[in-house]
Amino acid sequence: MEYLIDPLKTILCLYLFLGMFPGTSVGQATKPALEGRMIQDVVLLGNYKTKDFVIMRELHSKAGHLLDYQLLRQDRLRLENLNIFSQVELRPISVRDGVRVYVEVKERISWLPLPIFYWTHEEGWTYGLGMASINFRGRAEQFQGCLLYTSDAADEL
Repeated sequence: MEYLIDPLKTILCLYLFLGMFPGTSVGQATKPALEGRMIQDVVLLGNYKTKDFVIMRELHSKAGHLLDYQLLRQDRLRLENLNIFSQVELRPISVRDGVRVYVEVKERISWLPLPIFYWTHEEGWTYGLGMASINFRGRAEQFQGCLLYTSDAADEL
């Protein structure tokens, strides 16, 4: 039974240590060391469809500015509010002459098929297929289109 206690202690300590680092921003433990240091560059990861300039225009933390954690949180919120990413992480990492900010995103599915069915007294059944894109052309633009077939209600009577 003694051999189970050490692995449990190790797992508990690891859990508590990793709990200091939330998934969407930097943990409190690294805050004082990096706050106010010069941002050397911003590295974008995970944006396969979304253009770099779409992400960069939402960031106010840019190369040449001092690192501010409040501003990083606001940058993350602006990226999340685009509603084209399912996950957003901003991680400042210490480098020799300052800080490098890694922006890691996970894109949502950009094209959604939409089946369309409805019935009216005037036109009868209408059905078809619609498509919607929340990230059209990788520029955070929205696009919707559909093809519909309508049967005439008079023909059915």
